[in-house]
Amino acid sequence: MGLLGVGSDAAELSTFPPLPPHYPHHYPPAPPPPPGTCQWCGHCCGSTKQAVPKWPVSYRMNDSTVVMPCNGTGLIDPTNPATNNFSRWGFVSVDWSNGKDGPTGWTKVRPMDAEGPLVEQAALLKAANPAQKVGVYRQLVQAHPWFPSVAEKLRDSQYSGWFLPYKDKTSPTVAPRCDTPDPPQKKVCSQLFHGDQQVPRYPPTNSAK
Repeated sequence: MGLLGVGSDAAELSTFPPLPPHYPHHYPPAPPPPPGTCQWCGHCCGSTKQAVPKWPVSYRMNDSTVVMPCNGTGLIDPTNPATNNFSRWGFVSVDWSNGKDGPTGWTKVRPMDAEGPLVEQAALLKAANPAQKVGVYRQLVQAHPWFPSVAEKLRDSQYSGWFLPYKDKTSPTVAPRCDTPDPPQKKVCSQLFHGDQQVPRYPPTNSAK
């Protein structure tokens, strides 16, 4: 048995079972995945199939490199040396805040639309290098309303079970329940759990008026 001392009094000692050794073979084996399940690490979990890229194998470093670019003030010119010539990399995953600000930033549009510029950026990358693999940002945990496809679900009552509501209408919350959009719009409140970190606003809240 292991002992955990709390203070100096023997009566305050609590007993815990010994910790297992930190060796994988001392842990019980993981149950086998369902038949036909694809796994990145098939030899670790008993799967006979692995999810691997279907494109041809290349041992060139640039073809094996994944980058996640973001230009906050507009779309990226894939062939511009000043932007590190993103057309040369094998896989590009475009960040959600790409093109967020600047003269034509998507934060100026009401309602905001981050999806359209992401698709436009992906098209520019593919045009510069058709062999390049291109992906765009998707959030698996939070529902970002500046994606129109997500905002549509947030406003549709038949999808209300997809999102977490506050337990009541009076308890303190980390982020304000209500927010004031750009004038002359009225205050908007939501009973769905939400945060205010990295929320795009235009003009920025700390900018000079």
